[in-house]
Amino acid sequence: MAELLSQRGGLKIAHHGHLFSFHKKSSDGTLSFWRCDKRTSENCKARLHTDANGDGHAETTLSTPANIISEALQDVGVATRGQLPSKCALKKVVQRRRNILRAAPVQPDNLAALIIPPEYTQYEFQRDQFANFLLHDSGERDNERILIFGRSSYGNWSQEMKKMYVDGTFRIATQLFGQVYVVMAERGVSGRRIDNNDADFALAARKIVALAFVPIDNLDDAFEELSESTPVELEPILHWFAYIGRPNRRGNRRESTFPPELWTVFERTLNGDARTNNIVEAAHRALQAEMGMDHPTLWKFIDSLKKVQSGRDQTFEEYIRGDGPIPKRRKYIQADNRILNILQDRNNRTHNELLQGIADNFLMN
Repeated sequence: MAELLSQRGGLKIAHHGHLFSFHKKSSDGTLSFWRCDKRTSENCKARLHTDANGDGHAETTLSTPANIISEALQDVGVATRGQLPSKCALKKVVQRRRNILRAAPVQPDNLAALIIPPEYTQYEFQRDQFANFLLHDSGERDNERILIFGRSSYGNWSQEMKKMYVDGTFRIATQLFGQVYVVMAERGVSGRRIDNNDADFALAARKIVALAFVPIDNLDDAFEELSESTPVELEPILHWFAYIGRPNRRGNRRESTFPPELWTVFERTLNGDARTNNIVEAAHRALQAEMGMDHPTLWKFIDSLKKVQSGRDQTFEEYIRGDGPIPKRRKYIQADNRILNILQDRNNRTHNELLQGIADNFLMN
């Protein structure tokens, strides 16, 4: 006995060369009743009773639609095959039925018990064309499990990846994982957006942030000069900047929690490199918008990744056909050029002039 789906999504059973359509279930829900497909044309009264617990194979199995159809047709006679839709139509019926009734697997309580079904490891980049989406799994029974998702085909142009951007977020992490890391590679130039705030107090605050543009060898002198003009309200923030590892009274440098080499953008600005991870933060926001919630289940997380990946595929196709990236707004290009000019002219400026010049060219919340 083989179970099939009609073109309208109804259930059918092939038994000894005859087709039976689903009629109803028993009052207690334990039995399914089926009627012969020829009950109208040939007044056939034949009926079948099946165990309801065994129904729905095509809807719940992890087998592909093609495998389901091939298995079902093994028990179908020649006369019955002539009544069936084409294989292409049957595949669509199976997929349509699954889309309607598909339920994500139950999420386990711990990572060691997590088993990822095949459908969550594949990505459909074109109709009926799939690629591996789960690129790495540290292994089942691993309580510190790591999963890596992405398009394996992008590795074909990995030699073109000159700059990488990595950032982590907790907000969209699934209930089983502590953190999500987004890794992006730059190919072409992307625009960046800067927020607006023109208060005088904000200028003083931005001068503190502008320390990131000062050459590391000049940081101590710049810090001392900035301290003389910083408003009282900002002194706690400025002194918190002691994490740069400033010299103590004995002339020895304190060990820094975050050494300047980690946060300075002086060399990056001179080289024309991106100074922030804004593009990765934008990717976080896109994922968050797609999920519509914090800490989703792993299955919803993977489904959302696939949808976002589809958008990335479109961006990549636009790049391949010659479309350039979204151009940076003119005022931001001009600001970048002014900042570069200031750094190149740094030997003719005092530290305070350099910091104020940088601060005049960017805004922050």
